[in-house]
Amino acid sequence: MNATCKIHDVMEKPYNTAMRHGVEALDLLTEEIYLLDAATFSIIHANKVAIEHTGYNTAELLWKSILDLKPDSSAEQFKAELLLLSDRSISQRYYSLAQLRKDGSTYDTEESLHVFDYSDRAVLMLVVNDVTERRQADDMMFGEWEHTNAILDAVGDPVIATDTSGIITRLNRAAANLIGIPVCDAVGASLDKLIHFEYPRSRDPLENVVELCLKDDKEIRLDLLTFSSLNDPRERMVNLSLTPIFSGKRKALGCVLTLRNVI
Repeated sequence: MNATCKIHDVMEKPYNTAMRHGVEALDLLTEEIYLLDAATFSIIHANKVAIEHTGYNTAELLWKSILDLKPDSSAEQFKAELLLLSDRSISQRYYSLAQLRKDGSTYDTEESLHVFDYSDRAVLMLVVNDVTERRQADDMMFGEWEHTNAILDAVGDPVIATDTSGIITRLNRAAANLIGIPVCDAVGASLDKLIHFEYPRSRDPLENVVELCLKDDKEIRLDLLTFSSLNDPRERMVNLSLTPIFSGKRKALGCVLTLRNVI
């Protein structure tokens, strides 16, 4: 079996076939894979990734109970997941738990538990993904997001950020109040569908605002435009600043709109 073998390809085979042909393939996967005796929860096979992540050697890990790799709270939840599989009305479960290393440290995981039959006993396949780094990155991103939002909310002028296609990615409370829509509803919406600008004398619409912003790669200021929004059609006069956003490699990321002197 080659490196393209998928977990379900092994899981769906009878146990003896999986053990004979699938064990080597399991060592090629990037997830931790454990084959468990369903009656005792004993580990009857662990792939290389499982051995590396937990810090045990093969001899130490084989026939150890999988519950020995779970903190107390996770062990209880793992047993609860097993109960859901016991009546065979379902054959797999997906959930999040913590996992223990040999040194006593823990790491966050996303797991799936699968059950299949071999002879007169049930065998379990446990698939474990270490998501510690991903969750740390998510927490850091969320912290940065909150910090940026706090800064934006401290700005008195309405500020709206979009991506290159004109989808709103952030806005402060002043902008949400001006548009007449909650922040959570505005994020992800198209800027052109929510707000409308016109040149007051000609009544010509100002279209493709984000495209205009990114065209010359520099800040643009447009004074005394007529502004209205989807949820508040009243016309008001604004001064509009458009500022392009770039990555460190000068790749266009979007545009920031700042509205001033709203009348």
